[in-house]
Amino acid sequence: MWPIDLPPKWVDRSRELAILRAGIEALRHGGGAAVWVEGEPGIGKSSLVVEALAGTSELGWDIGWGIADQLAERLPLSVMQDCLQVRLSSPDPRRAHAAGLLRSQRLGLFPRRHESSRPRMRIP
Repeated sequence: MWPIDLPPKWVDRSRELAILRAGIEALRHGGGAAVWVEGEPGIGKSSLVVEALAGTSELGWDIGWGIADQLAERLPLSVMQDCLQVRLSSPDPRRAHAAGLLRSQRLGLFPRRHESSRPRMRIP
């Protein structure tokens, strides 16, 4: 899905790299893994992930990539949609369909209430 280029300069993070590679090995053997990588901007999060994924291209896996920031917090699942490339314009019909379903379910920040759905108070 996304091209993976090794970082031009690598700063050793053997412990963190071992954790990511253990997750990759679990996937190789049919297990599942989810890893959340976070930290200050510019400390090498992307380089760490790219280094861990080096050598996985021969496995034929689709590699997804998502980047979160404070603006993305307001849109549920937006990072996963980016990672999986779930877009209306996707050439993959499954992804385009999923994007359409997600878009049709969005109510917005302030959904309008219909007159008939307003709570009614009955006074005896």
